[in-house]
Amino acid sequence: MDIGFNAGQFLWGTFIFAVVPTTFIMLLVFDTSQRLNRRRGEIDPSTGTAKGTPKRFMPVSGMALAFLAGLVSGLLWLTWDGSSGPVNFFQHGMSNQFMVWQVICCGITIIALSGLVTPKYSRRSGVLPTVTVFSAAGFTTFFCFGVSYGVSTQEGVGVLFSYAGMNLMLLITNGILLALLRSRGSQSEGPL
Repeated sequence: MDIGFNAGQFLWGTFIFAVVPTTFIMLLVFDTSQRLNRRRGEIDPSTGTAKGTPKRFMPVSGMALAFLAGLVSGLLWLTWDGSSGPVNFFQHGMSNQFMVWQVICCGITIIALSGLVTPKYSRRSGVLPTVTVFSAAGFTTFFCFGVSYGVSTQEGVGVLFSYAGMNLMLLITNGILLALLRSRGSQSEGPL
């Protein structure tokens, strides 16, 4: 039974499973960064403006690169399987017959691409959670597209687990990378 692409399901799933949690996490990160800057005396409490050189937050370009890291990883490895190619993915959705090595390669690719973004912005405030959640959001957006051909309640659980799993995996790997960068002398400008 071929259901076809459900754009409403894709948009709703992306909003619920990628946009809302990413926005919530980023609001917490930004608020925490601002509070730490105030505590350190880098923001004047009476005016709310920065004293001296402010701790700059990660720019939108860095967030976009992190998002693309997640999206490209899924596109490279999960749009095909042993019996179908990428064209089939865009006609019938995501396969459920992936070989183990494809999933492993997808994980390695997202770690590597996300790991390329982390050092570039390592001196920015909030780099670890920002790169992590935007990379996971990119992969989750890909996953939402891939499962928008089926039954929404079944795929919703998979999308939720993919977002949580990617966040956990990338938090660990990017955290290790950031710790190595800092131990070698690359100073960060903010928390995490």
